[in-house]
Amino acid sequence: MHAAQVLNWSEGPRYLSVDAPPAPTADELQLRVLAAGAHNVVRSRATGKHYSAKTLPHTLGMDCVARDEATGQLYYVSSLADSFGTFAEYINVSKKGRTLLVPLPEGADPVAVAGSVNPAFSSWMAITARTNDLPQDWTCLILGATSASGRLAVQAAKALGAKKVVGAARSEATLKTVEGLDDYIVFDAAEKDPQLLNAAGADVVLDYVYGDVAERFFTNFRNPGKPVQYVQIGVLSGKDGVALPSGILRSTDLTIRGAGGGSWGMGQLMKELPVLVPKLVGWPALPTTKVELKDSLIALSALMLLQPAAAIHANSVETRDSWSCDASRGIDISFTPAPEHRQLLVRFPTIALSVVPPAHGNPGGYSNVGCSAAVGFLDFANQRRFAIRQRHLARR
Repeated sequence: MHAAQVLNWSEGPRYLSVDAPPAPTADELQLRVLAAGAHNVVRSRATGKHYSAKTLPHTLGMDCVARDEATGQLYYVSSLADSFGTFAEYINVSKKGRTLLVPLPEGADPVAVAGSVNPAFSSWMAITARTNDLPQDWTCLILGATSASGRLAVQAAKALGAKKVVGAARSEATLKTVEGLDDYIVFDAAEKDPQLLNAAGADVVLDYVYGDVAERFFTNFRNPGKPVQYVQIGVLSGKDGVALPSGILRSTDLTIRGAGGGSWGMGQLMKELPVLVPKLVGWPALPTTKVELKDSLIALSALMLLQPAAAIHANSVETRDSWSCDASRGIDISFTPAPEHRQLLVRFPTIALSVVPPAHGNPGGYSNVGCSAAVGFLDFANQRRFAIRQRHLARR
């Protein structure tokens, strides 16, 4: 069978022929993988920099939707075990232990589920593990509601008892496409009228943006006497620090928490996912790009290059074949400045050519050739497509 594996952390993933898993034991199921998610954690594990992946060879992937070919039953499977991976045709899964195995209802879309569970549990865990004592028919404000995780947060909040969900983002046109919102706030309008975010009357604030948006929310927070629980989840703004006026903490009933793998335990996640996954099957599906396993390494390598923290002024990659990349010296890659990082600049070393004068006295000569390229990313927030914007060749 075939699998996507990393044999050397410096080389990146490869599409390889590998041995099929052995016959399953009595405590295992052998499953045919139908779809696996290329989440941020998958890309991090593929570099060897994530705490959960330190052993080579490393099979990519941490979750998938797979079928038991003996019964036809679909399962959602997830694990962060070092030896576990899902970018393969078949996997053996323990019926016990650290691997999560959730039966899926008939009609579940494998691609939609595999692409949605990871972004969905950010809000689900924020609400179930990082808030408490919510009133009946509570109101939720989602900052960054047009992101993939924000869209799923709308559904999660309603599934967990929110009567009203208000979304906030920069684009009014995109906010109108978010299914399930009861109201929305455009960030530009909130800049002109800082009380708009307060006017939402939220009991819970889920923040995927942070930065200036969070700072504006804290600075203008005015809900004296009403408990409000703010949960920080993501940093779509690219700005990791904010000013928090001390008077807000003294004069309001505002609780500030964060939600992530360090603020709740894996035991809590394993308890909640069997509740979340069957519900998610009935939610509006996220736009998902389907890529065949043999082509997945091309897409994954491109997405790994799009991580600004890892790629600013990094060496570029030299592609030997369609699925593996090696570092190449002398070529500089940098992103345009934060927060958008919408352009990737590539500079190649100057090639110097010289001609030695012949004995009959004709003059010699030289030529320097330089090459650079700028790659512009479209729809970069969703990391869905990119195209070359311009290319330049200079000679002197």
